[in-house]
Amino acid sequence: MSKDNSSRIIIIAAVIGLVGVMCAALIGILPDILDRIPKASATPILSAMTPTATSLIEPGQTETATPTQQASNGLPAGYMLYDDFLTENSLTDNWQVDDPKRICNLTVRSGNLFFDCQNKTKNDINAAMQPSKLFATISGVLARVTVTEAGGPFQLTADWKCASGAPERAYHLALSTNQASASEFYPQENWRENPLGSVLVSSGQPHLLQMEMASGGIAFLVDGQNMPLDTAPDFPICLGFNNWGFSFFVWKDNNSIRGEIDKVGFKP
Repeated sequence: MSKDNSSRIIIIAAVIGLVGVMCAALIGILPDILDRIPKASATPILSAMTPTATSLIEPGQTETATPTQQASNGLPAGYMLYDDFLTENSLTDNWQVDDPKRICNLTVRSGNLFFDCQNKTKNDINAAMQPSKLFATISGVLARVTVTEAGGPFQLTADWKCASGAPERAYHLALSTNQASASEFYPQENWRENPLGSVLVSSGQPHLLQMEMASGGIAFLVDGQNMPLDTAPDFPICLGFNNWGFSFFVWKDNNSIRGEIDKVGFKP
């Protein structure tokens, strides 16, 4: 072997030895180096949440609910039950009857107010009943009624006045055996009548009569459906509820009005 080859072998061996020493040193200190490297902390995953009604309430606010009726009451949302005639004293406790000619026989029985009004005179006669209790606010009234004989109109009535005292209006939603009709009256003009519209209904069945304020005017509903009107009501925007009730307008010459009232309600 030549002298040059021997020198190369010695140099290569030295380099290999040096590399080995360095690797051994690195292996010895590697765990310490890894421990010194900052580790990323675990970040929690945020799940999407839908805000609840309660979470949307700001401090100081109070959560309120629209009054609703039990299913057994059978009244539209927002209406409160005034009378369901379940007690024998319902008529005397909740109503004032105006019947000077004593043409009506009113009887509370089986959760209904039965009415039988007969006119044996030669003149049309009217009897009426109104709630005896006061209301802080009122914007609608309703009644579920069955009319079995109509010798004149049975009417859900509402009188309206402006705060200044004038003008005044009266609105009647009448039910016969097979038809419901709406009329507008002018009390200050000798009760001049303005027919508004009518709709046919099934005979001998209970029907829900409803009058309420709507869009700055008045709405008439029968069985939950708006009555189509031929004439728009002449409804001054200053009008507000004054009183309401029922009218039994019996025609002359032995005519009769018969039927029953199931439930009566109002909308605050």
